[in-house]
Amino acid sequence: MGAADAELPAGGLISGNRSIPVRVGRLLRDAGDVGDVIVGVAGDRAVRLRDVAQVTDGPAEPSQYVSFLAGGSTSFEPAVTIALAKREGTNAAHIAEQVLQRVNQLRGRVLSDDVRLTVTRNYGETANEKSQELLLHILIATLAVTALVWLALGWRQAAGGGDGRGDRPRAAGVPDG
Repeated sequence: MGAADAELPAGGLISGNRSIPVRVGRLLRDAGDVGDVIVGVAGDRAVRLRDVAQVTDGPAEPSQYVSFLAGGSTSFEPAVTIALAKREGTNAAHIAEQVLQRVNQLRGRVLSDDVRLTVTRNYGETANEKSQELLLHILIATLAVTALVWLALGWRQAAGGGDGRGDRPRAAGVPDG
């Protein structure tokens, strides 16, 4: 197989001030090319790899490897990283919750039970915490404004009560009425 998957230099083509390298042979590019490789001869007939084996195109070689160091651990473990981004106008907390539910549904069927899931960053959870904090601050501000109005006007006026006469200021010595 190594000899069939070779490309060798065969000189160069010189034209003007340029030299162009010439190579011969051909690299195996797909499962069909691999199946066409002659692996032997039986009688007067060439035996191709596809005649004696099932040739399939599997996953590509990884270009990157990811390792994970769990808290309290001293050795790195192989890992898979999945990053999700939310669309504008969607609820990040809801999407994160749905993804985690779906992963749990896949356990035992697609994911083996020994696969450990670790959420390293959950912006949905962060967004939910921030919205809860905002609602708390709005409540605190509303209560503070209500208390200030009560202090400034008195509790009867702030509650919309009073004696029905408007409680306007009166001049000294002038009778009501």
